[in-house]
Amino acid sequence: MLADYRLEDPRDTAQFTGMLVTLGEALRQAPDTVVAVYRMRPNASGSRRTISASGTLEKGFLQGPTRLAKGGVNYPGDAAFNMNDRPTIQLHRFDLSYTDQGPIEANSAPLLATHIPSHLAREWLVQLQAGQVDAD
Repeated sequence: MLADYRLEDPRDTAQFTGMLVTLGEALRQAPDTVVAVYRMRPNASGSRRTISASGTLEKGFLQGPTRLAKGGVNYPGDAAFNMNDRPTIQLHRFDLSYTDQGPIEANSAPLLATHIPSHLAREWLVQLQAGQVDAD
């Protein structure tokens, strides 16, 4: 599933490749490693996120807790769907636009959120090539 995910921005490709290398090493060392996969909001439609002029999600896309009008929590937030003992992948779909009320630039764009637990995480170095902009 992840090997077929296509990224347009070289900054994203470099980071995504690092994550794939980390997951590959985890699987090499422990072939029975289990990954939790969540399809977030599978029946929702028309959810919009704004993107910057460079096409990035500057505010991120992980939803925080949703509060009820009379107090309490209706939804604990996307971070609640994270496993500390195994890699976690969240599959999201959002309509993307440059402004809250502007035209939709991409309908139902697939977006991934990933978590690698610290016991599987490895340090890796990304060398940007000429013409790439540092994501920091």
